[in-house]
Amino acid sequence: MLGKNSFFKGRKPKRFLYQPLYWDQEKEEREREAKWREKGEDEKLRFEFSQEFTRKQNRRANNIRIAIIVLMVLILFIFFW
Repeated sequence: MLGKNSFFKGRKPKRFLYQPLYWDQEKEEREREAKWREKGEDEKLRFEFSQEFTRKQNRRANNIRIAIIVLMVLILFIFFW
């Protein structure tokens, strides 16, 4: 008697599966670049500068880490020889 319309079992919501018919990636990239140009070059330069700064910091930290490891290996080699 309760069948499909039960108090305890609710209906599952319908899924929304939208697939665009056509997507032009090049057009989207051109529009994105146009928006960057409208904002100004300052934003782009600031973003590139911050990326370069973080890369330099990471390189410096990696170089220090490698130097410490090499020194520890040398000390262990001299100590056990």
